[in-house]
Amino acid sequence: MSLRLGIIGTGTIAHKMARTVPLVPAVTLAAVASRSQSTASAFAEEFSIPTAYPSYDALYADPDINAVYVATPHPLHYPCALAAIRSGKHVLCEKPLTLTRADSAALYAAAREHGVFLMEAMWTRFIPTVLTAKRWLDDGRIGKVRYMTAAFGYHTPYDPTENIFRADMKGGALYDVGVYCIEAALDFMKPQTLVSVTGTADMTPSGVDAVNAFTMRFDGGAVAGLSSAISCTTDNAAVIYGECGRIKLGENFYAPKRAELIIGGKVVENHEIAFTSGFEYELAHFERCIKEKKPASDRIPPEDTLKCAEVFEKLTADWGYQDVRL
Repeated sequence: MSLRLGIIGTGTIAHKMARTVPLVPAVTLAAVASRSQSTASAFAEEFSIPTAYPSYDALYADPDINAVYVATPHPLHYPCALAAIRSGKHVLCEKPLTLTRADSAALYAAAREHGVFLMEAMWTRFIPTVLTAKRWLDDGRIGKVRYMTAAFGYHTPYDPTENIFRADMKGGALYDVGVYCIEAALDFMKPQTLVSVTGTADMTPSGVDAVNAFTMRFDGGAVAGLSSAISCTTDNAAVIYGECGRIKLGENFYAPKRAELIIGGKVVENHEIAFTSGFEYELAHFERCIKEKKPASDRIPPEDTLKCAEVFEKLTADWGYQDVRL
Protein backbone atom coordinates (compact mmCIF):
# COMPACT_ATOMS: atom_id res chain seq x y z
CA MET A 1 0.00 0.00 0.00
CA SER A 2 1.31 3.42 -0.96
CA LEU A 3 2.18 5.88 1.77
CA ARG A 4 -0.36 8.68 1.42
CA LEU A 5 1.42 11.93 2.24
CA GLY A 6 0.00 15.33 3.08
CA ILE A 7 2.11 18.50 2.98
CA ILE A 8 1.72 21.17 5.65
CA GLY A 9 2.78 24.54 4.23
CA THR A 10 3.17 25.84 0.70
CA GLY A 11 6.52 27.65 0.69
CA THR A 12 9.68 27.02 -1.29
CA ILE A 13 10.66 23.82 0.50
CA ALA A 14 7.13 22.44 0.12
CA HIS A 15 7.37 23.02 -3.63
CA LYS A 16 10.59 21.03 -3.75
CA MET A 17 9.03 18.11 -1.89
CA ALA A 18 5.97 18.19 -4.15
CA ARG A 19 8.25 17.90 -7.19
CA THR A 20 10.12 15.04 -5.49
CA VAL A 21 7.26 12.75 -4.48
CA PRO A 22 6.72 11.36 -8.02
CA LEU A 23 10.33 10.10 -7.91
CA VAL A 24 9.41 7.72 -5.07
CA PRO A 25 6.78 5.24 -6.35
CA ALA A 26 5.87 4.02 -2.86
CA VAL A 27 4.65 7.49 -1.84
CA THR A 28 1.54 9.31 -3.09
CA LEU A 29 1.03 13.04 -2.58
CA ALA A 30 -2.60 13.05 -1.52
CA ALA A 31 -3.25 16.42 0.13
CA VAL A 32 -1.86 19.84 0.97
CA ALA A 33 -2.85 22.31 3.68
CA SER A 34 -2.28 26.03 3.98
CA ARG A 35 -3.78 28.76 6.12
CA SER A 36 -6.02 29.86 3.26
CA GLN A 37 -8.07 27.93 0.72
CA SER A 38 -6.79 29.98 -2.19
CA THR A 39 -3.13 29.25 -1.41
CA ALA A 40 -3.78 25.56 -0.83
CA SER A 41 -5.86 25.26 -4.01
CA ALA A 42 -3.21 26.99 -6.14
CA PHE A 43 -0.55 24.63 -4.80
CA ALA A 44 -2.78 21.60 -5.37
CA GLU A 45 -3.51 22.66 -8.93
CA GLU A 46 0.18 23.18 -9.70
CA PHE A 47 1.08 19.66 -8.56
CA SER A 48 -2.16 17.80 -9.37
CA ILE A 49 -2.87 17.08 -5.72
CA PRO A 50 -6.44 15.81 -5.23
CA THR A 51 -7.24 17.53 -1.93
CA ALA A 52 -6.48 21.07 -0.71
CA TYR A 53 -7.31 22.12 2.84
CA PRO A 54 -7.66 25.71 4.17
CA SER A 55 -6.26 24.73 7.58
CA TYR A 56 -3.67 22.38 8.99
CA ASP A 57 -6.21 20.85 11.37
CA ALA A 58 -8.39 19.79 8.45
CA LEU A 59 -5.54 17.78 6.97
CA TYR A 60 -4.67 16.20 10.33
CA ALA A 61 -8.30 15.03 10.58
CA ASP A 62 -8.27 13.34 7.17
CA PRO A 63 -8.30 9.55 7.78
CA ASP A 64 -7.04 8.97 4.24
CA ILE A 65 -3.68 10.61 5.06
CA ASN A 66 -1.23 8.45 7.00
CA ALA A 67 1.89 10.64 6.87
CA VAL A 68 2.64 14.36 7.01
CA TYR A 69 5.54 16.44 5.75
CA VAL A 70 5.91 19.59 7.86
CA ALA A 71 7.25 22.43 5.72
CA THR A 72 6.26 25.42 7.82
CA PRO A 73 8.60 28.15 9.19
CA HIS A 74 10.88 27.12 12.07
CA PRO A 75 8.69 28.29 15.00
CA LEU A 76 5.76 26.22 13.70
CA HIS A 77 7.62 22.92 13.41
CA TYR A 78 6.88 21.92 16.99
CA PRO A 79 3.12 22.63 17.11
CA CYS A 80 2.52 21.27 13.60
CA ALA A 81 4.48 18.08 14.19
CA LEU A 82 2.85 17.54 17.58
CA ALA A 83 -0.65 17.98 16.17
CA ALA A 84 0.09 15.55 13.35
CA ILE A 85 1.51 12.98 15.77
CA ARG A 86 -1.52 13.26 18.04
CA SER A 87 -3.76 12.64 15.04
CA GLY A 88 -1.95 9.38 14.37
CA LYS A 89 0.14 10.51 11.40
CA HIS A 90 3.76 9.60 10.73
CA VAL A 91 5.82 12.80 10.48
CA LEU A 92 8.72 13.92 8.33
CA CYS A 93 9.57 17.39 9.64
CA GLU A 94 11.90 19.87 7.97
CA LYS A 95 15.12 20.65 9.75
CA PRO A 96 15.70 21.82 12.29
CA LEU A 97 13.08 19.62 13.93
CA THR A 98 12.83 22.17 16.75
CA LEU A 99 15.14 24.78 18.21
CA THR A 100 15.40 23.32 21.73
CA ARG A 101 16.28 19.92 23.12
CA ALA A 102 13.16 19.90 25.30
CA ASP A 103 10.80 20.45 22.37
CA SER A 104 12.50 17.81 20.20
CA ALA A 105 12.47 15.32 23.08
CA ALA A 106 8.77 16.01 23.62
CA LEU A 107 8.02 15.24 19.97
CA TYR A 108 9.89 11.92 20.06
CA ALA A 109 8.08 11.01 23.27
CA ALA A 110 4.73 11.85 21.68
CA ALA A 111 5.58 9.73 18.62
CA ARG A 112 6.35 6.76 20.87
CA GLU A 113 3.14 7.29 22.82
CA HIS A 114 1.00 7.40 19.67
CA GLY A 115 2.84 4.64 17.83
CA VAL A 116 3.96 6.70 14.85
CA PHE A 117 7.29 7.32 13.17
CA LEU A 118 9.00 10.72 13.45
CA MET A 119 12.08 11.81 11.48
CA GLU A 120 13.89 15.09 10.97
CA ALA A 121 14.22 15.83 7.25
CA MET A 122 18.00 16.18 7.12
CA TRP A 123 18.20 15.21 3.45
CA THR A 124 21.99 15.56 3.26
CA ARG A 125 22.52 12.36 5.24
CA PHE A 126 20.83 10.28 2.53
CA ILE A 127 22.68 11.62 -0.54
CA PRO A 128 24.69 8.72 -2.11
CA THR A 129 27.97 10.67 -2.11
CA VAL A 130 27.55 11.40 1.59
CA LEU A 131 26.86 7.73 2.25
CA THR A 132 30.04 6.89 0.35
CA ALA A 133 32.06 9.34 2.45
CA LYS A 134 30.56 7.84 5.59
CA ARG A 135 31.53 4.34 4.43
CA TRP A 136 35.11 5.48 3.77
CA LEU A 137 35.24 6.87 7.30
CA ASP A 138 33.74 3.75 8.88
CA ASP A 139 36.20 1.59 6.92
CA GLY A 140 39.11 3.58 8.35
CA ARG A 141 40.32 4.77 4.95
CA ILE A 142 41.72 8.03 6.39
CA GLY A 143 42.47 6.73 9.87
CA LYS A 144 41.20 8.40 13.00
CA VAL A 145 39.38 11.66 12.25
CA ARG A 146 41.16 14.66 13.76
CA TYR A 147 39.63 17.74 12.12
CA MET A 148 36.80 18.85 9.89
CA THR A 149 35.85 22.08 8.15
CA ALA A 150 32.51 23.03 6.66
CA ALA A 151 30.98 26.31 5.57
CA PHE A 152 27.52 27.11 4.25
CA GLY A 153 26.81 30.70 3.33
CA TYR A 154 24.81 32.75 0.87
CA HIS A 155 24.16 36.46 0.47
CA THR A 156 20.74 37.98 0.77
CA PRO A 157 20.12 41.74 1.08
CA TYR A 158 19.13 42.83 4.55
CA ASP A 159 15.40 43.34 4.94
CA PRO A 160 14.04 43.19 8.50
CA THR A 161 10.57 42.28 7.20
CA GLU A 162 11.77 39.04 5.61
CA ASN A 163 11.48 35.86 7.69
CA ILE A 164 15.21 35.13 7.46
CA PHE A 165 15.93 38.40 9.34
CA ARG A 166 13.05 38.22 11.83
CA ALA A 167 13.83 37.13 15.38
CA ASP A 168 10.21 36.08 15.99
CA MET A 169 10.46 33.75 12.98
CA LYS A 170 13.76 32.33 14.26
CA GLY A 171 15.68 33.63 11.29
CA GLY A 172 19.44 33.90 10.99
CA ALA A 173 22.26 31.86 9.55
CA LEU A 174 22.60 29.25 12.30
CA TYR A 175 19.03 27.94 12.13
CA ASP A 176 18.75 28.26 8.36
CA VAL A 177 22.04 26.75 7.13
CA GLY A 178 24.30 26.26 10.14
CA VAL A 179 22.17 23.22 10.97
CA TYR A 180 23.78 21.45 7.99
CA CYS A 181 27.26 22.05 9.38
CA ILE A 182 26.34 20.90 12.87
CA GLU A 183 24.66 17.69 11.78
CA ALA A 184 27.43 16.89 9.29
CA ALA A 185 29.99 17.15 12.10
CA LEU A 186 27.89 14.99 14.42
CA ASP A 187 27.68 12.37 11.66
CA PHE A 188 31.25 12.35 10.38
CA MET A 189 32.91 12.49 13.80
CA LYS A 190 31.27 9.31 15.06
CA PRO A 191 32.01 7.33 17.17
CA GLN A 192 33.43 10.38 18.93
CA THR A 193 30.83 12.37 20.84
CA LEU A 194 30.46 16.11 21.28
CA VAL A 195 31.80 17.60 24.51
CA SER A 196 31.79 21.37 23.91
CA VAL A 197 30.96 24.14 21.47
CA THR A 198 32.07 27.78 21.32
CA GLY A 199 31.57 30.45 18.70
CA THR A 200 31.03 34.02 17.68
CA ALA A 201 28.59 35.85 15.42
CA ASP A 202 27.83 39.20 13.86
CA MET A 203 24.23 40.11 14.65
CA THR A 204 21.83 42.09 12.47
CA PRO A 205 19.91 45.08 13.85
CA SER A 206 16.85 42.82 13.94
CA GLY A 207 18.59 40.45 16.34
CA VAL A 208 19.60 37.41 14.28
CA ASP A 209 23.04 36.22 13.21
CA ALA A 210 24.24 37.36 9.79
CA VAL A 211 27.47 35.35 9.88
CA ASN A 212 28.97 33.04 12.46
CA ALA A 213 31.93 30.80 13.15
CA PHE A 214 31.99 28.08 15.78
CA THR A 215 34.05 25.15 16.96
CA MET A 216 32.77 21.76 18.07
CA ARG A 217 35.14 19.61 20.15
CA PHE A 218 34.73 15.86 20.52
CA ASP A 219 35.81 13.41 23.21
CA GLY A 220 38.36 11.67 20.98
CA GLY A 221 40.23 14.92 20.45
CA ALA A 222 38.73 15.82 17.08
CA VAL A 223 37.70 19.39 16.33
CA ALA A 224 35.27 20.77 13.75
CA GLY A 225 35.65 24.35 12.52
CA LEU A 226 32.32 25.43 11.08
CA SER A 227 30.65 28.58 9.79
CA SER A 228 27.39 29.74 8.26
CA ALA A 229 26.17 33.00 6.78
CA ILE A 230 23.28 34.81 5.17
CA SER A 231 25.40 37.90 4.46
CA CYS A 232 28.05 36.37 2.18
CA THR A 233 28.49 33.42 -0.14
CA THR A 234 31.05 30.82 0.95
CA ASP A 235 32.56 27.89 -0.93
CA ASN A 236 30.05 25.57 0.76
CA ALA A 237 32.55 22.72 0.90
CA ALA A 238 33.36 20.24 3.63
CA VAL A 239 36.64 18.43 4.28
CA ILE A 240 37.19 15.68 6.84
CA TYR A 241 40.83 15.19 7.84
CA GLY A 242 42.14 11.93 9.26
CA GLU A 243 45.59 10.87 10.40
CA CYS A 244 46.42 9.40 6.98
CA GLY A 245 44.21 11.21 4.46
CA ARG A 246 41.16 13.36 3.90
CA ILE A 247 37.72 13.30 2.31
CA LYS A 248 36.32 16.24 0.39
CA LEU A 249 32.67 16.92 -0.34
CA GLY A 250 31.89 19.71 -2.72
CA GLU A 251 30.73 21.86 -4.16
CA ASN A 252 27.71 22.24 -1.89
CA PHE A 253 28.50 19.64 0.76
CA TYR A 254 24.85 19.63 1.83
CA ALA A 255 23.97 17.96 -1.49
CA PRO A 256 27.30 16.97 -3.05
CA LYS A 257 27.45 15.32 -6.43
CA ARG A 258 31.09 14.35 -5.90
CA ALA A 259 33.07 12.84 -3.01
CA GLU A 260 36.84 12.48 -3.12
CA LEU A 261 39.08 10.23 -1.06
CA ILE A 262 42.53 11.84 -0.94
CA ILE A 263 45.59 9.97 0.31
CA GLY A 264 49.10 11.41 0.08
CA GLY A 265 47.76 14.45 -1.71
CA LYS A 266 46.24 12.37 -4.53
CA VAL A 267 42.64 11.43 -5.26
CA VAL A 268 42.66 7.66 -4.96
CA GLU A 269 38.92 7.17 -5.24
CA ASN A 270 35.92 9.30 -6.06
CA HIS A 271 32.19 8.92 -6.31
CA GLU A 272 30.07 11.06 -8.60
CA ILE A 273 26.33 10.97 -9.06
CA ALA A 274 23.68 13.08 -10.75
CA PHE A 275 20.31 13.31 -9.03
CA THR A 276 17.07 15.09 -9.78
CA SER A 277 16.08 16.54 -6.43
CA GLY A 278 18.07 15.06 -3.58
CA PHE A 279 14.96 14.79 -1.43
CA GLU A 280 14.06 11.44 -3.02
CA TYR A 281 16.60 9.58 -0.90
CA GLU A 282 15.30 10.80 2.47
CA LEU A 283 11.69 10.28 1.37
CA ALA A 284 12.39 6.70 0.32
CA HIS A 285 14.13 6.08 3.67
CA PHE A 286 11.16 7.59 5.54
CA GLU A 287 8.73 5.32 3.72
CA ARG A 288 10.89 2.24 4.25
CA CYS A 289 11.23 2.89 8.00
CA ILE A 290 7.45 3.11 8.30
CA LYS A 291 6.90 -0.06 6.28
CA GLU A 292 9.46 -1.92 8.39
CA LYS A 293 7.96 -0.50 11.60
CA LYS A 294 11.25 0.93 12.78
CA PRO A 295 11.11 3.00 15.97
CA ALA A 296 13.60 5.58 14.61
CA SER A 297 15.88 6.29 11.68
CA ASP A 298 19.38 4.89 11.83
CA ARG A 299 20.72 7.71 9.61
CA ILE A 300 19.26 10.70 11.42
CA PRO A 301 18.64 9.20 14.87
CA PRO A 302 16.89 11.17 17.61
CA GLU A 303 20.18 11.48 19.50
CA ASP A 304 21.71 13.60 16.73
CA THR A 305 18.66 15.83 16.42
CA LEU A 306 18.65 16.39 20.18
CA LYS A 307 22.37 17.14 20.22
CA CYS A 308 21.97 19.65 17.39
CA ALA A 309 19.31 21.46 19.41
CA GLU A 310 21.73 21.62 22.34
CA VAL A 311 24.28 23.30 20.08
CA PHE A 312 21.64 25.83 19.01
CA GLU A 313 20.81 26.66 22.60
CA LYS A 314 24.42 27.06 23.67
CA LEU A 315 25.44 29.30 20.76
CA THR A 316 22.34 31.49 20.67
CA ALA A 317 22.59 32.06 24.42
CA ASP A 318 26.20 33.13 24.00
CA TRP A 319 25.26 35.46 21.14
CA GLY A 320 22.47 37.17 23.05
CA TYR A 321 19.46 35.89 21.16
CA GLN A 322 16.19 36.91 22.72
CA ASP A 323 13.46 34.30 23.21
CA VAL A 324 11.01 36.09 20.91
CA ARG A 325 7.87 34.11 20.21
CA LEU A 326 5.11 34.48 17.66
